[in-house]
Amino acid sequence: MSSIKRISSVSSDGLSQITVELESTVQNEELEQLWDSLRRKVQDAQAALPPGASQSRVNDDFGDVFGFMVNLTGESYRMPDLADHADFLKRELTLVEGVEKVSLGGEHEERIYIEVDRERLRALNIPLTRLQQLFDTQNAVANSGHLKQDGRRFRITPTGSAANIEDLRALIVSEGDGELVRLSDVADVSRELAEQPQQLYRDMGRPAISLGISFKSGVNVVEVGERLQQRIAELESRTPLGMELNVVYDQPQVVDEAVSGFLMSLIQAVAIVIVVLMLFMGWRSGLLMGFILLITIIGTFMLMRFHGLQLEKISLGALIIALGMLVDNAIVVTEGMLVGLKRGHSIRDSAHQVVRQNAWPLLAATLIAIAAFAPIGLSPDTTGEFIGSLFSCCFTRCCSAGLPR
Repeated sequence: MSSIKRISSVSSDGLSQITVELESTVQNEELEQLWDSLRRKVQDAQAALPPGASQSRVNDDFGDVFGFMVNLTGESYRMPDLADHADFLKRELTLVEGVEKVSLGGEHEERIYIEVDRERLRALNIPLTRLQQLFDTQNAVANSGHLKQDGRRFRITPTGSAANIEDLRALIVSEGDGELVRLSDVADVSRELAEQPQQLYRDMGRPAISLGISFKSGVNVVEVGERLQQRIAELESRTPLGMELNVVYDQPQVVDEAVSGFLMSLIQAVAIVIVVLMLFMGWRSGLLMGFILLITIIGTFMLMRFHGLQLEKISLGALIIALGMLVDNAIVVTEGMLVGLKRGHSIRDSAHQVVRQNAWPLLAATLIAIAAFAPIGLSPDTTGEFIGSLFSCCFTRCCSAGLPR
């Protein structure tokens, strides 16, 4: 695969983890096809793995960001009971509009432990390898031929599956036509929690299972957060007594506060600019430029919505940068008109003259400032994807300003 930049691996007892890093120039729309190709190659290599190796799994969504996290706790409940209710919550929250995926963390895996009585095996003349062979063949799909009926052909694929622990205990381990010996006769079979869980979660010191919720691309996270809060409130009434649901991270609330804070800061900034301009350039000029700034800001938001640009930290910073450029241009034009009026020209002639003299220089200066961000915005790699809105928002703001006028 030519798009792979680096491959690294970490191996330990019972586990080998291989990390594949793609080139930074790979576009988002190409990722799904590349991961599918990687899955096929991994599947083709499965036959070359040593006996006893489990099925390889390709995980391509480890980079998902959880914008909403809920912890489920219950001091008087066993971890399997918490896990069962967490699975129920996962199914219900996945149905909320705007939710992409719900992942569980902190689950303690249950395992089946088989403690063999070697003395009993020797007494019954059953080798230990016999048990190993039986376990290897359990739940393995095998082709046992076909069945024809009424012109239709059916494939027979018995699995020999053990649906529960009782099926394992009833597994016949003896050979030949002698006495039937079941696994429960020579071993103690039990289902218990894993001795060394991979993850441990605590909520205020209490064992917990965490539900991480990621959002679909392009949705309004504030609206999705409100729907999640409403659905969680409904699910709390169906939570067993003694279990608690605690929201530990709410990104929609953070986003709502950030946007509200920006809008307030934007209003304060425009007000300060208008006051300063009124003090140094007169109340008429200050109000005129303030009105132009407001119209430009509203036009910018409309163009951003039309082009699919969202309000986030990078785009907010770009709006502030563009605001400074537009204020400078407005001051130059207004100052030129005042000079023309003092020379005895009419308002129309003064406006026409200052625009004719300064339109192209101001446009050139603005485009040069925007061009400074062009390498970032037009970059085909991950840098352009992450902060490309810096260039896009600056360009959109200047387009909404209508330069040259």
